[in-house]
Amino acid sequence: MKQLIVLFLLLIVIAFSANAQQRIRLSMSPDSIRVGELSTVLWSFDVPAGSKVVLMPQIPDSLPGGIEVIDKQQIITEKLNGSQRTSQKLTVSVYDSGNFVFPALQAMCVSGTDTVLLQSDSLFLYATTVPVDTTAAVKDVKDIYDVPEETDFRWLWYVVGGVLLAIVAFFIFNFIRKRRKQIPVAEEEVVWENPVERALEALRKMQENRDWMSMLPGDFYKEVTDILRKYLFYAHHIHAAEMVSSEMMNAVLAAAMPAQANAKLLSVLQVADMAKFARFKPQPGMFEKSLGDAIAFVEETRPVELNLTDNEMAK
Repeated sequence: MKQLIVLFLLLIVIAFSANAQQRIRLSMSPDSIRVGELSTVLWSFDVPAGSKVVLMPQIPDSLPGGIEVIDKQQIITEKLNGSQRTSQKLTVSVYDSGNFVFPALQAMCVSGTDTVLLQSDSLFLYATTVPVDTTAAVKDVKDIYDVPEETDFRWLWYVVGGVLLAIVAFFIFNFIRKRRKQIPVAEEEVVWENPVERALEALRKMQENRDWMSMLPGDFYKEVTDILRKYLFYAHHIHAAEMVSSEMMNAVLAAAMPAQANAKLLSVLQVADMAKFARFKPQPGMFEKSLGDAIAFVEETRPVELNLTDNEMAK
């Protein structure tokens, strides 16, 4: 019989200990303040290691009892021997005198298959007003008196700074303006040259240097057609620089040039138009053929020799 009583008491102690471990500890220091002063509230609870806290204590900024939460520190979770502890520190205050209640807190955790509800007791905070000695004599309010005003010269620094910035900006502006002035270039000595020979020289140079090996097809054919346009302008007075390929071809046909030469020019212009597109893929030997056709066109349409200046050819 005595063994049963001891076992029963042991079970009660174990149950009480387990229940005590599953409560939220709540403390306040100090618990008596003056109106406007601060007090520190600390809550914490322990749960078995591996438990999952699914509900933390909910603490609004203004509590129903009249207590104001001034600051909330971060919730801290730390591991202990076989358990984990969760805690938080709060700073509270009140703005009236009297007794105020800090409400009980609740939390919930899941340990294995069990759901445990944790709860704390409520606390009381007592606030008093600042003591006023009503028996002291009333003091008179002092008269208003003038304060000597010190002269502030800070505005002078702004004026000096603005003047200096204006001077620096003026010199920078003049420097840039002088740099932008075009330096007069001495006129070169006028040299007369036949446009036919000039065009043939440029085309043969491209042919010898194999320029198509280091240029994009579009750039290569643009240079070839630019040479032909200048040749037509200076040798036949055809304003080819302002024409598209079809207009230039019509102007050449209207000038009654040899049919074989016209066919060679047409072949060059057709390939040049195709080279403007990124998908253009030249066939082997196409660059050499285009240069050959351009040279043949100039040679077969050679007009009466005319002397032109380098300055005119550069236009």
